[in-house]
Amino acid sequence: GIGKARIGGMPAVNFDTSRYGIVNDAAYDGLGRRLATASSDKVVRIWGADQGTVLAELKGHRSSVVTLSWASGRFASLLVSGGDDGQVVVWQEARAQDWQPAHQINVTGAANVVAFCPSEYGLMIAVAGSDDLGIITTLSRREASGGGAPGGNQPWQVRSFPAHQGGVSSLSWAPSK
Repeated sequence: GIGKARIGGMPAVNFDTSRYGIVNDAAYDGLGRRLATASSDKVVRIWGADQGTVLAELKGHRSSVVTLSWASGRFASLLVSGGDDGQVVVWQEARAQDWQPAHQINVTGAANVVAFCPSEYGLMIAVAGSDDLGIITTLSRREASGGGAPGGNQPWQVRSFPAHQGGVSSLSWAPSK
């Protein structure tokens, strides 16, 4: 359909998503300049918030994309998306509108929710799984010394733990301050 979004005092902008299938999730970046949408057609789209036009299409999911989250602060060039098949993709904007997969994992069941922690705590993502065991998976990456890309070439650390039976349908990080 055609969605209309308004940020603060900015004029409302139309986002015509009708030809892309069902939009399962949408989120503005930290500055409100871009809107990311997670769609049933297996694609994450980045929209310009001022015009409502598609700036980039992030293709790499094998099934419907159901959740996404922008990183903030010094990690604002990262976006994570999760599919209903459990595939999780961390995307990095290498150059303006040039997004590349930076890391991928698979969790058991659908990736119901993905969320970056506040950037003050470093680079960490939580993934809520839909399996009956109620597993939460975290991905973390140390920052490279000397600046450069978020996490540089440091390996991703993955840790999973049971949260509660019956799947996890939402999660949230505590605010940093």
